[in-house]
Amino acid sequence: QTSYYYFKDKKIIINKKLNEIDYGFAEGLKIDEFKKRYDNIYKKWIKGIDAPFPNSENYSEVNKRITIFCDELIKKINFNNNYIIITHNVVLRTLIGKHFKIPKKLWFKIKIKHLEKLEFIYYNKKIIPNIKKNKLKYIMQDVFQQ
Repeated sequence: QTSYYYFKDKKIIINKKLNEIDYGFAEGLKIDEFKKRYDNIYKKWIKGIDAPFPNSENYSEVNKRITIFCDELIKKINFNNNYIIITHNVVLRTLIGKHFKIPKKLWFKIKIKHLEKLEFIYYNKKIIPNIKKNKLKYIMQDVFQQ
């Protein structure tokens, strides 16, 4: 939807690998309600276990589909062109967390504002974040605080 709003006259390709994490039965629940219904999952998260949302996926599964997307993109794109990829918060957290080797249990703390532009580049046969130091500091500020 965002793509069609901002880039009406451009070629738009939809790829489900860029979808937000599937929250499954937890979709729309507030954290207190989630704890009541899915206490077993919540306790795993507290222990740092990458448990999936009920009847759904976890960060590891998002990471798998994003890795496949990046591999496919590298094979298909023309590196003389620029591309805009619009995706969701968890997808961006996954890309950043994986690149900077942040433990998965901390990825939820990576701060990405709604509609925030993040640049990724192709370098050394990989797609990597190209984020200015001050923005990176903001994004990571909560990650390693106790």
